[in-house]
Amino acid sequence: MKILIVCGGTGGHIFPGLAFGKLASKEHETVFIGGLGGMEETILKTEGFKFISIPVGKILRRFTLKNLFNMFNFFRGVLAALRVLKSEKPDIIIGFGGYVSAPVIIAGRFKKIPVALHEQNAIPGLTNRFLSKLADRVFVSFAGTERRFGTKGVFTGNPVREEIGVMTKEEARTRLHIEAGKKVVSIIGGSQGAHTMNTFIFEALKHLKGEKLTVLWMTGEKDYALYEDRLKELPGVKPELKRFFNNINEVYAATDLLIARAGATTVSEAVKCGLPAIFIPFPAAANNHQVYNARALAVKGAALMFEEAELSGEKLAKEIERLLANSKTLRENIIKIRTLDSAKLMLFELRRTAGA
Repeated sequence: MKILIVCGGTGGHIFPGLAFGKLASKEHETVFIGGLGGMEETILKTEGFKFISIPVGKILRRFTLKNLFNMFNFFRGVLAALRVLKSEKPDIIIGFGGYVSAPVIIAGRFKKIPVALHEQNAIPGLTNRFLSKLADRVFVSFAGTERRFGTKGVFTGNPVREEIGVMTKEEARTRLHIEAGKKVVSIIGGSQGAHTMNTFIFEALKHLKGEKLTVLWMTGEKDYALYEDRLKELPGVKPELKRFFNNINEVYAATDLLIARAGATTVSEAVKCGLPAIFIPFPAAANNHQVYNARALAVKGAALMFEEAELSGEKLAKEIERLLANSKTLRENIIKIRTLDSAKLMLFELRRTAGA
């Protein structure tokens, strides 16, 4: 079976596609298609996959001159996708989201090729809501979301990179030079940071003692210099600052408590690693999807969620201390909801859909 995998735009769409592609490529021929000039090209080519790029147009729901240009690129993308399908002849197409998915899925339906989608978030995005009408299967990351797609919906979980969640805590802490006996709190705001969340983090750190605590803090590029300069204001714990965690598998493995935004990839990685977590959703996320991502775990007792409007530094510090003292219940509930074989489940369903 030959599988055409479509993904692009952000890591939240790309990395699940990559995780699935790595598994699928062990048994089937896989080809990736993404946006012209997108970050997906660099990532997927570096991983050794065949990658084909097409023009992408983000169609806005209002009339602007830019939208006319985007619509032109969108139709160019459909035509380019049709050419790709003619040359590659895939048995099935699976789209992981991003604006590049639309022209490829439309072209696939026109060519009568079986089509599947993967929705990373608890609340489906506009693109997948539209494309689901053309799809044969829609795989979802959060239990319950499949009901939004009727008989097409299948709960599989969100594929996570193989290297995540396999390193031992001892090995990770040795590599990160963390003293034995210390608790580790890791903070992830996003590659560009999360300024308001970082403000809460800094205020919380003022209330924490540092003798038995190591804090790994990914501030993002924009806030790094600010908090590097302000470390002297902290009376106790002195966090180790990073602009970005290039060694995220080591960080996860070393962590006792995670504090993070609630993007689908971060949530899924935390679940795979069995990490107790406090999620602080980005309030401006489309369709408020980060709140729903975090809430899907919180209602099952598998994580804590605080919206920015209800949070303070002191409150956050108290929750950190409480969970570092006892997070047994969170850990037990995380294990109950884990889907470690998401990519395998998806591949099984793709074979059925393609008749392979």
